[in-house]
This record gives sequence, structure tokens and C-alpha cells, in this order.
Amino acid sequence: ASTERYESGRSLGPWDGVPVMIKTEIDVEGLRTTSGRRYRSDGTDAATRDDTVVRRLREAGAIVVGTTVMHEKGVQPTGFNP
Repeated sequence: ASTERYESGRSLGPWDGVPVMIKTEIDVEGLRTTSGRRYRSDGTDAATRDDTVVRRLREAGAIVVGTTVMHEKGVQPTGFNP
């Protein structure tokens, strides 16, 4: 669909058709927002709406695939989260 929109001059934007992952500290509607904290991973913390950055990415055509793990509250410099 993205290629067809691009070829016909109706692209949604620079992110049209690009898959993206969002860190778990940013709300993605329907997905858990844990910020790397285990005590927030019981499934009761699903976002009810997209944060502004996610909404703008979607409007530009991005395909939000899911969320990625992170250190608790994002306080460590590496990307490891057991």
C-alpha cells in the first residue's frame, strides 16, 4: 500500500511504510507502558491513547510494530533489560 501511495504521489509522509518500535516509556494505545519496571507488567497498565510522538509517527505513515524493553525508568546507559 505504501509503494502504491508513493508511486501515485499520495504518500502519507517521510515515514510511510517504515516499521518502528517504541520504548516502553512512551504510550502506545493498547500496549503496556512499563518503563522497564517489573511491577508494572501485570497487564493493567495498557495505554488508552498514543503519546504525541507516536501519533505523529503514525500520521507520517509509520507502522508501529510494538514496544522495546529498557532499563528501569531508563536510568542505565546500556540497553540490557532481563
